[in-house]
Amino acid sequence: MKAISGYEFLGPMGAACRDIRSAGERFAAARAAERGAVSLLRRSDSVLATLEELNVRGVKLVPDLLLSRLAALMADLPFPYPWRMGSRLSATAAIEVVFDIQDGLLRSMRGAQPDDDVELDLAS
Repeated sequence: MKAISGYEFLGPMGAACRDIRSAGERFAAARAAERGAVSLLRRSDSVLATLEELNVRGVKLVPDLLLSRLAALMADLPFPYPWRMGSRLSATAAIEVVFDIQDGLLRSMRGAQPDDDVELDLAS
């Protein structure tokens, strides 16, 4: 037998080693994606806390600095977000956007598509 990936010459044991290595690589990729989603959730929580504070203080429009944080968050999402931000956005509208983003992140962490019409059971 000719060694192609380094394990073929070992026969069934080589195939088992290749399968174990492949499974390990898939697991590592899934863990990295999950860590990325958790980081995005933390960032969205931070933006949400600031937006809620602005809303309580009665600020009508979201400041540009916070809009740029929200835009950066949207750019890093692992799924397309169909909404385009304008330069004039109320705090309550921005809060709804963050809730939508968090819903999409939780769905993607559970293996569902962000726009799938399924309820998430967050208690489990």
